[in-house]
Formats: sequence, C-alpha cells, structure tokens
Amino acid sequence: ELVDGKYTLTFEDVAPGKYTVEESNSEVPGYHLIKGESTTRGDADLAGGDEETIELKDVYEEDTAKLTITKTIDGYNVTEEELNGGITFVVKTPDGKWLNADGEVVEEETEITLGSFELIDGKYTLTFDKVAPGKYTVEENNSEVEGYSLVKDQSTTTGEATLEADDEKTIELKDVYTEGNPSAQSGDDGDDDGDNVGDDDGDNPGNDSTVEEDEDGSDGEYDGDGSSDEETSKKDNDSKKSKDSKESNSSKTGGTDTGDHAPLGMYLITMLTSIACLAGLVIMRVRRRNC
Repeated sequence: ELVDGKYTLTFEDVAPGKYTVEESNSEVPGYHLIKGESTTRGDADLAGGDEETIELKDVYEEDTAKLTITKTIDGYNVTEEELNGGITFVVKTPDGKWLNADGEVVEEETEITLGSFELIDGKYTLTFDKVAPGKYTVEENNSEVEGYSLVKDQSTTTGEATLEADDEKTIELKDVYTEGNPSAQSGDDGDDDGDNVGDDDGDNPGNDSTVEEDEDGSDGEYDGDGSSDEETSKKDNDSKKSKDSKESNSSKTGGTDTGDHAPLGMYLITMLTSIACLAGLVIMRVRRRNC
C-alpha cells in the first residue's frame, strides 16, 4: 500500500525471531540503480511484543550517454548570417523525436543553429552531456552558400551514432567550399559577356557564329542559300547526273547539248534536215520506178 510516498506492507502477529528481507529484480530498463544510495536488503530481530520496520530504498538514474557534434568548415569564412540560421542542424532521437539545442527531447522537428555551437580548435562543437542510449542521426540543412560551391565528395553533411549507457561518441561533419558558382565553373553559362564559350560576340573560340573551313574549302555548316554541305553535295551530284545524261543523249543524236533547253534555231535546222532527207528518199523511189 502506498502510504505517504512509501510502499508499505505490514505483517501482524508474527513469531519473535530474526527476519530478513531482500529485494530481487531491482534493475529497470533504461535506468540504472545507484547502489551507494540504495538499500535492497534488510534484517530485524523481533522479541515478543516488538514492532520493527525494515526500510528498503531504490535510487535510480536514467541511463545516459554523451553525444558531441563537431562541424568543420573549409574554404569559407562563416558570417553572422550562417551563425544565426543560414546553416542549421536537426538531431533525431532513437524514439523518433528530436533534440533541441539544450539537449531536451521535443515532439516536433527543431532546427539547431550553428550559433549554438562553440568554436573549439577550429571546429564548431556542440555537446549533449546526458542523452538516452540509442541511435542518433544528425543532418545539416542549408549547406549551400551564395558565391561558393560545396565540394560534395569531400564534405559530410549527415552522420549517426549508436550509444550505449555511459558511452561518449562524436559525430563529425565537414563542409568544404570552393569560391564560384558551380554553373559558371562548368564553362557553359549561356551569357553574352565574353567570359565563356557559348557567347555570340565573336571574340572567343566556340562562339555561335564562328565557322571553320573543311579541307575541301566548305565551311562545314551552311552555304549562302541556306543549304547545308550535305544538301549542297546532293544537289551537285544530281546536277552532274543530269548533265551526263544530256551529253549522252546529245552524242546519240549527233547534236550538242548547250543546256536544259536547245535554242529555237536548232529545232528549225533539225526539222528542215529531216524534211530534206524525206524529200530525197521520195525522189529516189520515183526514179527507181521510172527506170
């Protein structure tokens, strides 16, 4: 029975003698017994009519561990903006909750600013002296800094640690920056300021309007009529075939091809020649008959 904050059990009318009480299973998950302040065994000698009390006491302390988070930043001088919220962190607890900057467990996700850390030997350091054992995950937010690019393969923006009771562990994070915008460093900013290839001002190699000649004197791009080299070559081949065909036809007829259309005079000469030949053939036949 709980009486005045004490669990109490009374035995009436017991025989005189020595009695011993011993507690078992005093260990509680997530807590440890402070043995120097606890009493888990007691004795009493009873004579006739005596009333004795054996007092037991358990003093517990929650199991805790020590977690330290360090943050190193290379290639960039941290400003007040980053300290006061430009760069933040969240720490998730083993039971799916969150730690605030004071190490208190809270129900909602809480951001911890870089300003909550103490700069020790070039590292921003935050220590939680008493956290419950288990797995903790730390994640950095907003690691991007204007005018700088984060070297991702040299940086660590997340970390975790599994703690046992009385453990002391450190999660180390690191940001390595290089000055400059990542897109500008790629050499393809698409602007017209003359500082990268891809401009259209004619003063840099690789600009849009520059044309390099091929070995055959063609420009490798487009001719004056808007056709590409491939299209021009095709037209030249077709023209050559047409010309060869006309020359072949001309040679068969004994004439000369002077273009796509022969002059009018040539047609007249051809017709007169044909008529003369036909007339001669008729005269020859008539003469043969007369003979």
